[in-house]
Amino acid sequence: MKEKLVIDTNYLIYLAKQKKFFVLEEMFKRFSCFIVKKTFDEINKLEKGKYKFRISLLKKILEKAIKEKKIKVIEGKNVDKKIIELAKENFNVASFDKELEKKIKKINKKIKIIKKFDFDF
Repeated sequence: MKEKLVIDTNYLIYLAKQKKFFVLEEMFKRFSCFIVKKTFDEINKLEKGKYKFRISLLKKILEKAIKEKKIKVIEGKNVDKKIIELAKENFNVASFDKELEKKIKKINKKIKIIKKFDFDF
């Protein structure tokens, strides 16, 4: 059984800005991947900005992955709070948010925090 991984919005946005979309496919192979539904609201706000083409492409990749059941969507009104809740249930986390990482490590030191794009995780 694959380990569970919840992907934070900031990880997805940074991935899009750096054009590292291939990382998602690798994650789908290695983990059972999840995103919080509210992540889409956060991504939609950025779709009209400087990186609109890359953000639009990210949305399409995520929507396709959801249809193909490579990533599951979890309900939650606040992305960070939901990620912390999932960390309590032993979900690993992909995020660049240092504050979120501190909160997670206080709760569960065994959780992997993925904060890079290479495949050492």
